[in-house]
Amino acid sequence: MSLRPIRSVPEFYASAIAIEHDAIACYTEFAQRMEALGNAETAELFREIARQEEGHASELERCADGCQMPSSASREPRTAFVDANAANGAVLNPLGALQIAMGAERRAVSFYQNVSLTSPDPVVRELAEGMILEEFEHLRLLERLSARLGG
Repeated sequence: MSLRPIRSVPEFYASAIAIEHDAIACYTEFAQRMEALGNAETAELFREIARQEEGHASELERCADGCQMPSSASREPRTAFVDANAANGAVLNPLGALQIAMGAERRAVSFYQNVSLTSPDPVVRELAEGMILEEFEHLRLLERLSARLGG
């Protein structure tokens, strides 16, 4: 994760949209894996969070419409939603998938907290603070299910 401050609203939107799209792909994959294992409750939670992430991405894209977005070549990668070593090809049980997802949400919260503390643009700081609240809600949902499953 980069510690370089995000200096503009378009740069914020580009980073946030990329994080949301990564999250959608991950939660969708985890839902499919949990469904294949016969764990409907965990699969449904992952599907629900994927739907919420789709809503966040759509809203961010709507707000970014008309912004001069930085090119992907000039954009420094911000954060991976999931550590590739933790998820790629691994046989995941429900608790393992929840742990990976909670770690990813914590990294997203940390990223947005860093943005809210370091950006010179007050609008960017405000946008980041809103994203912190959304990511915390996902983390709470994941933690509740983890606790019910004994994690």
